[in-house]
Amino acid sequence: MDTLQNNTVALIGEIVSGFTFNHEVFGEGFYSVDLAVTRLSEQVDIIPFYHLRTAA
Repeated sequence: MDTLQNNTVALIGEIVSGFTFNHEVFGEGFYSVDLAVTRLSEQVDIIPFYHLRTAA
């Protein structure tokens, strides 16, 4: 069985909150943000997710 080395996802929506620092692991900072995604029924879902920001 092959193991994935990198995961990729495409998110389409509108960011409805600011980026907030959440935690750091091995020098990599993780920030949380909320994304509003509109369904075909016009219902809006708010999806929380984390964004990785590596140290420069």
